Amino acid sequence: MTPDGPVATSDAAVVVIPAADGEIGILAGHAPLVALLGAGVLMFEDAAGKQSKYWAAGGFAHVRENAVSILPEECFTMDKLDAAVATQELDRAQAMSRGSYEASARRATAIQAAQKKLRLAQAMKKAQ
Repeated sequence: MTPDGPVATSDAAVVVIPAADGEIGILAGHAPLVALLGAGVLMFEDAAGKQSKYWAAGGFAHVRENAVSILPEECFTMDKLDAAVATQELDRAQAMSRGSYEASARRATAIQAAQKKLRLAQAMKKAQ
C-alpha cells in the first residue's frame, strides 16, 4: 500500500523486504516485527515458486499473525525502473542542501536510493 493506493495483494510463502539496515526474509510463523524500509527490491514468492518483484523505498513494514503489511513511500513493478529517471533523481539528490544534520541525512538517504535505483535499472537493461 502506497500513499497513492494499493500496489499488490498476494498470498506469499516468502517475502523479502529492503529494510533500512539490510534485507529481511519473512516466512510463515515469523515473529511480530515493525521495520523501517530502506530502498531496494521487494520480493514476494508464492507456494509454487513464482516471484513478483517491486522497487520499494521509504516507509515501514509490519509483520503480525502471518500477515505482512508493507507501507512504502514509493513502490512500483521492476519493469518501470528507468535509468534516465534514476539519473535525474540522483542529480536532484546530490543538489540537496547539507545545512543541518537532518538535511544531510535526508540528502544521503536520497543519494543512496537513487544510486541503487540507477544500478538496478542499468542491470535490467543489460539483461534484456
